[in-house]
Amino acid sequence: MAGRISKSKRQAGAHVRFVRRLDRWLKAAGVSDAAASYLAVDLADGLFAADRVRHHLRRMLRYNPRTKRGADAASGEAIHLHVYASGELRFHLNRLLRRWEREVIDVVGAEHRPRAARGRKPRA
Repeated sequence: MAGRISKSKRQAGAHVRFVRRLDRWLKAAGVSDAAASYLAVDLADGLFAADRVRHHLRRMLRYNPRTKRGADAASGEAIHLHVYASGELRFHLNRLLRRWEREVIDVVGAEHRPRAARGRKPRA
């Protein structure tokens, strides 16, 4: 069928558009170009990985672990969940957490805070 776009290509296009939207917003908020690009990718890819973890968790919970067939199927889902959580999700979350406070929280809205409050962490 000519002209049809596969689901995976549509999802990839939506993901790229989301990364670009995040990147534009972060730059508009005052985040540096380089930091905004890294943060946008890490945030979008981390959310994608979290969604895959949720997907495999839901699938795993559908199986009865007390039967051989259910335990085998649940084990496969547990492996997929682990791969996304320990690989993709951890990687992007760690990178995000290393930069988020310094590159986003300290920058976004800084020009609208009183001069004495700039650079200080908000009270908890």
